[in-house]
Amino acid sequence: MDLVGLSDPYVKVSLMSGEKRLKKVKTAVRAKTLEPTYNETFSFDISPSQITVYFQKVGKVVLGPNAVGTGLEHWKNMLAEEPEPVTQWHQLQPMTDRS
Repeated sequence: MDLVGLSDPYVKVSLMSGEKRLKKVKTAVRAKTLEPTYNETFSFDISPSQITVYFQKVGKVVLGPNAVGTGLEHWKNMLAEEPEPVTQWHQLQPMTDRS
C-alpha cells in the first residue's frame, strides 16, 4: 500500500519443475487499486510437471500432479481437455518458508 492506501499490483507467473524455474511472465500493472482484476492468458508448453503461481509474496496457487484440492482438479481437467484451455478460479494459499 502507498501513502493514500492504494497499490500498483501485478502478478508474476512462474512455471516450475520441482525447485527449478523454467519460465516466468508478468501481468500488466493494475494502478491504484487493492482489488485488482486480471483477464490475461498465459500459455506454456509443459510436460507432467508442477506449476506454482506466486502472487508477489501475498499467496500462491499450485497446479500439477502433486497439488491438492482445486489445484489437482484443474490439472486433471487441463490434461483431459488438451489442447483446449481450461479456466478455473483459485483461492490464494499462504506462502510457506520454502515459497
